Amino acid sequence: MIKQIIGHEHYINEKASSICIGTFDGFHLGHQALVKHSEFMLTFNPHPKSILYPKMPIERLTFPDEQRYFFPNQLIIPFTKTVADMHAIEFLNKFIAPLNPHKITIGYDFKFGKNGHGNPTLLKNWGHQNNCSIITLDIQTHPNKTPYKSSIIRKTLKEDPNTALEYLGHPYLISGTVVQGKKRGKTIGFPTANLAVPPHKCLPKFGVYSSHAIIENKHYPAITNIGKNPTFNQTHPTIETHILNGFSDNIYNKNIMVLLHKFIRNEQPFQSEQDLKNQIKKDINTATITHQSLPLQASI
Repeated sequence: MIKQIIGHEHYINEKASSICIGTFDGFHLGHQALVKHSEFMLTFNPHPKSILYPKMPIERLTFPDEQRYFFPNQLIIPFTKTVADMHAIEFLNKFIAPLNPHKITIGYDFKFGKNGHGNPTLLKNWGHQNNCSIITLDIQTHPNKTPYKSSIIRKTLKEDPNTALEYLGHPYLISGTVVQGKKRGKTIGFPTANLAVPPHKCLPKFGVYSSHAIIENKHYPAITNIGKNPTFNQTHPTIETHILNGFSDNIYNKNIMVLLHKFIRNEQPFQSEQDLKNQIKKDINTATITHQSLPLQASI
């Protein structure tokens, strides 16, 4: 079964022996506490809930490539109905035992195996039999007492994105491919990269964000607008990033990442093109102040 785990060659080459297990959607501060004890994180793709509840697709905070940006030592079990139907001990013996870990770290609420019958107690018993110590971390909370949980962050991201960024402990990362847009930004002097993202990506509250774009491993300060552009009566949301300082490279069809650092303002309609241009200039000034307080390498 180890050959089914994506990244197992890297794990073996690194002679690793400590892992943490979880879905890690968002890679928030609770997840970051887990990886502090671990050389590799073991996760699942697609998100288990999308297999268990296919009629209710979950909005992803982070896809595997986005998780890898924050923590590159990654193991991925392709999650299928077959995996979902495995009993807890079967799952451990088929997927975990071949990795031969000496330490496994999990969260307080981690469950696994068919019907979630696998729990910290079962895992500790298995660990005792397999010379593997099990660390269970208590619930991690924000100073305002809110637990760091992906479900809470999804909701907060759509209501109060700056607080959601505090819960994440890092910028919100959106990756995708640059596609042709309406070119309205270029027409008014502020060209944008229009990002096409995978289905079911969790989009934050519509509005303007201070951001960075990562293109071929280079970081560029930017501002990003997410929404329906009410000035132009769009029906579908778009993600448009204007890269600052005169960036003019052709990046159509390239995969890029956009890191959202701070929510600046709500989206709003404008009465004229000049009003829109004036507001964009204000947004750039606001974003520039944010950029000056941040390291260009904007990881955790």
